[in-house]
Amino acid sequence: MTESEVLGASQARLNSWAEFLGLRQVGKRGTWWVRKSARHAVTKQDFVLKHSTRTPDLRTAILRAQPEVQKFLAGIQTHLAPLVSSSKGPQTTVGEVLDNYLAWEHGQTLTRTRNAYTLERILREAHPQAADVRALSIEAVDDKLARSWLRQQEEAAGKEFLPHDREGFERRKRSRNQALANAQSIFSRRALQRYRDMGLVVSEGAKAFAQELGLEARPAPPPEDFTAEELAAIRGGLPKLKESDPAAYAAVMLTLYAGLRNIENLSARWAWVGTLGEQTMLDLSTQGGFEPKGRDGWVQIDPVLLVNLPCLHYPPAPDDHLVPAATEYERRLACYRGVNTFLAGCGVRKINGKLAYRARGHAITQIFLDHGPAAAKEFARHSTQRTTERYYIGVKAPYAPRAVLAG
Repeated sequence: MTESEVLGASQARLNSWAEFLGLRQVGKRGTWWVRKSARHAVTKQDFVLKHSTRTPDLRTAILRAQPEVQKFLAGIQTHLAPLVSSSKGPQTTVGEVLDNYLAWEHGQTLTRTRNAYTLERILREAHPQAADVRALSIEAVDDKLARSWLRQQEEAAGKEFLPHDREGFERRKRSRNQALANAQSIFSRRALQRYRDMGLVVSEGAKAFAQELGLEARPAPPPEDFTAEELAAIRGGLPKLKESDPAAYAAVMLTLYAGLRNIENLSARWAWVGTLGEQTMLDLSTQGGFEPKGRDGWVQIDPVLLVNLPCLHYPPAPDDHLVPAATEYERRLACYRGVNTFLAGCGVRKINGKLAYRARGHAITQIFLDHGPAAAKEFARHSTQRTTERYYIGVKAPYAPRAVLAG
């Protein structure tokens, strides 16, 4: 099947080719997967190929699946097919596992990317002599790796923070424990089953790596809403920020009053604004190249806030971003550095080493105070109530200064 034949084929011919290649649509996005089985002509051993084409388009899927199926069928005869499941096989590398994990349509793409990067970082720090950690055998990932890396990180944190900053030392240990947990999720029970189904031979050490405990550390301090003094400083600084840095002003306002994350501020466009009944809403669902960090959903947004947002030109075009900037680099600076710099200049204290989280937590706390925990969870788009209350709802919430929006 050449490219020209596939592009010009009828739907009936495409369906016939898809059946031969073992293509099946999977998941809510309708991604085409190759699921094909075959038996060795001599040994009678069964082999299975499972491969994602990473596209919902059938023609593209056929073009991508064809060489994989050909390689699979040819490899059966030599027992060298890389995606063949069998009791014995070539040693799996870290790179093969990570590629398979990243192609898995389970959970959020951003989360899987972060977890894969974290495992690579752990391996680089534990094996500084390795030119390419992805080429290492998966046997390099075991409980000894977890323990040695944690011990290394604890010693480095002690040299940096002790004895003058005990809280910084505890915060660093909590951070490293979270990093280890992120990397361990690559070897969850469900993930290990997927690797076996895909023919990857993963050592028992990886399971032990996933079960290793983190460093003993003090629990993180509870979240706190802004104090009256901090809120007064923020109110006083917003007009000046609007004149000096309109993009940072927009990012600050969207975080404070719509509870948007930095990545959501960076991506949100005017076309995503709509109405649901009498409410103005912002659609933060997977679309284009954007995938939200939390759950897909609509966020209620104050129309007064939208009116006060600066724009590059009026009226804003549907494809314009809510945070106005000439380039994506400038918009990124505003959404990340701009928000933190402004809050720090207003005297906002870091809680658990974070500033922007406090601004998002302020918006969530106001919803909690006005409408209760269930509404706060939906507003934050968290999967569990525990996440909302543990990390975002301030325990010292003075009042809701929504009059700021009218200024």
